[in-house]
Amino acid sequence: MLKILILAIAIILTSSPALPFKTFADTGLCEFRTTDKEKPTGELAFKIGRAYAETGVFDSAAVYLMRAIDANSNVAAARPLLAQALLDTRNFNAALPHAEFLSSQEPNNLVYLRMLAASYEGVDNGEKLAEIDRRIVALDQNDLPTRLRLARFAESTNDLAVAYAMYSEAAALDSRNPDLLKKLADLASRINQLAGEN
Repeated sequence: MLKILILAIAIILTSSPALPFKTFADTGLCEFRTTDKEKPTGELAFKIGRAYAETGVFDSAAVYLMRAIDANSNVAAARPLLAQALLDTRNFNAALPHAEFLSSQEPNNLVYLRMLAASYEGVDNGEKLAEIDRRIVALDQNDLPTRLRLARFAESTNDLAVAYAMYSEAAALDSRNPDLLKKLADLASRINQLAGEN
């Protein structure tokens, strides 16, 4: 008797169109429960992927969003969600081509540029990361973390003038940070020492 009651409740919850859904995730996952789970259509794959992304299940989101893209369904909406889901699962190699494509389509979109920067950082490509970071700081005058990352990269390649400029901009954004002021003093000393040697 209990099994019949549970089955009846499950059928009502998964098939009743009269039940209100609070979020898109509820709608997509409910549709998922009532269809063939192995081969959803492209549109349904997009909805399921989006629903999983909204609920924080990024591994599953990536699987279904890739299916949607393969089926050419909602590709424009699926690709940013897929790139973010792959980044959230720390699958940087898989996220990279999607982030590159997105930023090539909209070169001044900071969200896409930050996805691309996270991908390059994840695959440890410092040169490409610095290139993207330069684009980000040109577009966002208040981006402190990117300036600091660019300053550290410039310092690691002994480009002390660029490192000093980036640390200066960072210090202007975070004037109460004594570590930045100390770093600026240290870099100024190193630059002066190198100038004295020449």
